[in-house]
Amino acid sequence: MPAREIGELVMHELKKLDKIAYIRFASVYKSFQEPDDFRDVLHDLEHAPPHGVDDLFK
Repeated sequence: MPAREIGELVMHELKKLDKIAYIRFASVYKSFQEPDDFRDVLHDLEHAPPHGVDDLFK
């Protein structure tokens, strides 16, 4: 499995489990360079549909 796919899977699961961990991981994984990079991720989190408990077991 390519490392890129692993990184994307990790980001997907972190986004559901722990938003702060997701932001931290994304900042390193995507090599954030500008404050706007953080703003974009925060904007996506604020406008993402909420995840229910059932999503944890998919």
